[in-house]
Amino acid sequence: MRFTQSNLIAVFVLALLLLLCGCGNARLFNIAPRTEVTPPTLCCEARTPEFRIAAEPLTEEDKVLATFDGNIILSGVLPVDVVIENNSTSPVDFTRAQFVVVDGKGRQHKELDPKQALDKMVKYYGINYQRQGAYKATLEDLTKLSLTHKLSLSGGSNTHGFVYFDFDKDQPIPSGLKLLVKKYRSAIGNQDLEIDFAGKH
Repeated sequence: MRFTQSNLIAVFVLALLLLLCGCGNARLFNIAPRTEVTPPTLCCEARTPEFRIAAEPLTEEDKVLATFDGNIILSGVLPVDVVIENNSTSPVDFTRAQFVVVDGKGRQHKELDPKQALDKMVKYYGINYQRQGAYKATLEDLTKLSLTHKLSLSGGSNTHGFVYFDFDKDQPIPSGLKLLVKKYRSAIGNQDLEIDFAGKH
């Protein structure tokens, strides 16, 4: 079958449009979907009379790769799986809450949002993506996997997902890690919470 010049031009234009718009299912990383119905059982927790926060760093390489389709830790990002359960009848306000990881030497490691975490992975793997659609789709997948904690958690409800923390990619994950949760608001107070990850990385 012979293609006319107009046919060839049409095919070329279509291919160019597909390349520029990033159509299709292309992803920079194939982020695992959130599938569980109930929150997982995590190693460490802190409780108040109103709510419970459980958390666990994800450091096992096979689980890291299965979840993020790349070693996010080697890019300088520590993912921490977190569950927040409000066991009271009153809302708990996390809209201004701060999550911070502190290591055994007292150094604080700031929280990264999903975009910052993805950018560090892209930089580490040297991905030179041309299609903005692929980046956007990957970020949407990572955001769905992440903890939505800038919210007011109503009584009897829960939220679950990953929180990301900034670490030096050229150094091993330090020991003595603790998760601090600050500046939440509840009906009976807002004392800072501490979750000790001793021996869990």
